[in-house]
Amino acid sequence: MAITTAETAKLNEPELILAGRRGDERATEALFRRYQGLLFQTAFRILRNKQDAEDSLQDALLSAHRNLKRFEERSQFSTWLTRIVINAALMKRRSIKARRS
Repeated sequence: MAITTAETAKLNEPELILAGRRGDERATEALFRRYQGLLFQTAFRILRNKQDAEDSLQDALLSAHRNLKRFEERSQFSTWLTRIVINAALMKRRSIKARRS
């Protein structure tokens, strides 16, 4: 059963992760929204371009969404998500440099 948008605001992080793993899109969206500012800043610090940071953030969140069931809870969720964003931003930076060459 899907969680309503109003209910997602009341859930804590572990509850949202569990709901997201069960396929609840609203829970996953609420979970990612909590860290969106931090994640964008992380990507922007690496790429120094708003559009590129937005693109890499979108790629990272798509990857995190696909791999949410693989989150092992050995670290905080924010750490796991930030690492995915860093990897996506570094890949974007490499592709930009390759295009310039």
